[in-house]
Amino acid sequence: LKSSGLKVKVDDRDYVRNGAKYFEYERKGVPLRIEVGPRDLAKGECIFKYRSGTEEKIAISLDGAASAAVEGLENMQKQLYDAALERLTTGI
Repeated sequence: LKSSGLKVKVDDRDYVRNGAKYFEYERKGVPLRIEVGPRDLAKGECIFKYRSGTEEKIAISLDGAASAAVEGLENMQKQLYDAALERLTTGI
C-alpha cells in the first residue's frame, strides 16, 4: 500500500476493543479502513470499509488490495467532488 503512494497506519493495540478503534478513525476522518484478521488471512482476503459512498464492507483478495484501495479512493474522491460541485451549482 505504501508503494502505491498511500499513507498507512497499522493499529495493533490489543488493549483497545475493535469498536473503539473504528470510532477513533471514523472521527479522525480516515477515508478507508482495511481489516485483516486471522480468518481473513486464512481465506487470503481483507475487508475494506469506506467512510462514505457505500455502507457495506467489501471483501478483497490480498493480492489485489493495493490496486483496489487506490481505485476505490479515487472513485470516492470523484463522488465527493461531483456532489460538492452539484451543491455549488444548484445553490447559486
